[in-house]
Amino acid sequence: MTVSLGGESMERDTIRSWCAFYAPVLWVAAICSISVCLVVLVHSQPLIAQENPPPKSQATEATSPVPNGAAGIPDDIMLELLRSTLRQEQTQTVSEIALTNLAIAVALFGALMTVIVIFFALRTKEAAVAEASSELMRMRRDLQQLKSALREDISKELSEAVERISEVSQSGRRDDFLDRMMELVAAQHKLSPDEKFKLSMLSADIGGKDARDLSYSDFLTLQTTRLAEKRHESVRELARVMMSHDRDERIRAAGYFYQGTALHHLGHHDEACEVFEQACKLFAGSEDQDVRFQLAKVHNNLVLTYNKLKEYDKSLRVTHDGLGLLNLLPDADARGIRVKLMINKGDALSHLGKQEEARKAYHALLDLFDKGLNFPGAPETRARIEFNIACTYGLEDKVSSALKHLRYSHSIALLPDTGPDALMKDPDFKLIRAKSSFKKYVARLPSADDEPGS
Repeated sequence: MTVSLGGESMERDTIRSWCAFYAPVLWVAAICSISVCLVVLVHSQPLIAQENPPPKSQATEATSPVPNGAAGIPDDIMLELLRSTLRQEQTQTVSEIALTNLAIAVALFGALMTVIVIFFALRTKEAAVAEASSELMRMRRDLQQLKSALREDISKELSEAVERISEVSQSGRRDDFLDRMMELVAAQHKLSPDEKFKLSMLSADIGGKDARDLSYSDFLTLQTTRLAEKRHESVRELARVMMSHDRDERIRAAGYFYQGTALHHLGHHDEACEVFEQACKLFAGSEDQDVRFQLAKVHNNLVLTYNKLKEYDKSLRVTHDGLGLLNLLPDADARGIRVKLMINKGDALSHLGKQEEARKAYHALLDLFDKGLNFPGAPETRARIEFNIACTYGLEDKVSSALKHLRYSHSIALLPDTGPDALMKDPDFKLIRAKSSFKKYVARLPSADDEPGS
């Protein structure tokens, strides 16, 4: 951060403001002083000319004593003329001295005022600069503290996330590994995409490599980060490189998964189904555990895409194949995908009108939870399953059973789409929406505005 540039700019702004305020004052003071001096000097000339008789030499000649007989003027008159001439000369001299003194006084007053204005202006400028410098120093200290605190927070979050990722990665639980990778990306949300990538300890060496030289784990790290940032076109570009990889079957399988997933998120569901179906055929006979894991994820996302297209029969076929594939994987890798497939299977059966079979799929999952099934987000997942069971009863107009499972769901977690407003609009509860017991239950639920932190 260029804090110094900001400080220099602040000081320049202060000086410019000072000049803009005091420069006119200085100019006015100087102009006033000069104008008064000029006015005094100009006006003094007519006064002198008006009171000044003919030059002294001429007056002396005209009024000098002459013999009585030469001019024929009496002596007393001549004496009076001489006195009058002397008085005029004295008056002229006094006027000239007064006007000169006045001009000097005005000039000195103008100069004094100018000096006073300059003095106070300089004092004000110094105070403004000192205040600006003090404010700049305070801003620099606050900024430094903020940067230090932010760096410590990010470092702590990254360290914790990487520690957890290291643990699950070493234990071989790939599904948990990907979940922790999402946590790592979330911890980096304050940084730009480039900084996120550089700070990730798991992919610190990827930046300088050519795409063809990346390892399987490198590709997973990159694609997981891009998916979390919703950079789906970037996911597709890298997935094409992965799909054409000629040295590692695992990378090719993961490439098909990410290509189809990106297409699904971009709304190209038909194309996504084609990519997923192609992957199912290409890697069906693979015995590599990583390839099987990628293929299981392909089955899960293919089910989601078929459900989106309302092709529920195809969805059930893929679900059956995916569950069979999961039996070949370690439980730590399979459990997360198994839960998702079973939920999607129940959704497809419910949309096909097979509510009893849908409930069997959901209850099979609840049995797993009762036996200790646990993973990140498990409480919310169980609340979702209970809510889905309530929906199947709502579609059969069984209000008491629907309310029973709604209570189970809400006792675990109030999901965003299970609040009072959503329940009154949900088509699955259309048949029981008008019943008094359902209305009373919905009325007692907290609204979104009443939830903590809203």
